[in-house]
Amino acid sequence: MYEDEYYEKAKKIVKKKKEFRQSATAYAIMMPVLIVINLWTSPGYLWFFWAMLGWGMGLIGSYYEAYIKPKKESRDSHEIQKEIERMRRRDRDVLDLEPRRRDELDDRMDLREVRRDYDERDFV
Repeated sequence: MYEDEYYEKAKKIVKKKKEFRQSATAYAIMMPVLIVINLWTSPGYLWFFWAMLGWGMGLIGSYYEAYIKPKKESRDSHEIQKEIERMRRRDRDVLDLEPRRRDELDDRMDLREVRRDYDERDFV
């Protein structure tokens, strides 16, 4: 990745973390307020649980987006980079064979081609 790409990605992650913290703070402030309103106005039906559940599920999604997903993407990106490096090393090893061994491989390949090209009926 280039520096600009890193910067943009980091900027998005920081923004998501900030949004999560703001939402969690609002949740922590509003839930007690909703509980008091619920118990004061209609103590027979506890509806604040629905608000708590819905908002809480949203908070879980925000937490995942801000903290877990970037780590997972970073881990996947790291694994992909390691695999690319492994493939390059393997290809470099094949290309960097000793010249003598490379010639032997070429000779063997030529012999295989010769064996395939003749037909026994061509011989007297």
